[in-house]
Amino acid sequence: MSQKGSNLRTQEFAAAVICMFENVGAQDPAKRVLQEKATAYCNQIKVSADGWKLCMQALIEHAAGRIEIKFWCLDTLRDHIKSKYESSSDLDKSALRGAIFSFLKECCKSIVQPTGA
Repeated sequence: MSQKGSNLRTQEFAAAVICMFENVGAQDPAKRVLQEKATAYCNQIKVSADGWKLCMQALIEHAAGRIEIKFWCLDTLRDHIKSKYESSSDLDKSALRGAIFSFLKECCKSIVQPTGA
C-alpha cells in the first residue's frame, strides 16, 4: 500500500473511532446507524490479523490528538500483546516495541520539558 493510501486509511480509521465514541447513546436514528457502522468497522480492524499495525500507525499520527483514538488504539495493542504477541514475527515484535516507545516518548515531550540554562 502506498504512503498516501496508508495515510488515508489511518485517517478513515481515526474518523470511525471518533464517530463511534461521539454518537454513543444518540437519539437520532441516523446517528445511531452511523455509530453502529463505525463500531463494526473498528471492531473488524481490532480483530484482524494486521489491525494492530493500523492502530500503531494511528497512535503515532494522533499522539497529541483525540483521547478516543489513543484509547482505542492502546486497547487494541493491549489485546494484540495479550493474545498474539508470542506468535508474532521478530520483525513485528520489534515494530510494536518501537512504536510504543515512540508514542511514550512523544507523550513525555508534552509533560516534561527540560529546563534551559
